[in-house]
Amino acid sequence: MNEYAKSLKQTLISLIREMAAAPAPYVKNPEKDFFRKKKLPFETVMQLLISMGGNSLYKELLESQGYDVNTATTSAFVQQRNKAGFFRTPMHGRPLARTASLAFSKMNSPGLRMVM
Repeated sequence: MNEYAKSLKQTLISLIREMAAAPAPYVKNPEKDFFRKKKLPFETVMQLLISMGGNSLYKELLESQGYDVNTATTSAFVQQRNKAGFFRTPMHGRPLARTASLAFSKMNSPGLRMVM
């Protein structure tokens, strides 16, 4: 992987960890969502959503969990995904996807554009 790709990946992971440290602005019900420890915490759900390919949800879950017998079910993933509020962020009321797009556009990447 080239240096720019590594840097971009590290920035994305850092942003997801930042969000996971205080997920309240990014979930539908801040008092309850992602509060208890589960197989699919906020950080894992976000990483899965970003990295998913064209496989079925269950196959993506199996691959991400190393084909572990205790992999979360598709239903569990869908429930956790629905808790993630891709609606508004505290940053100027923009949708989350737009905020992420703005963050990446500030990295001045020639030839690389995020499509949202």
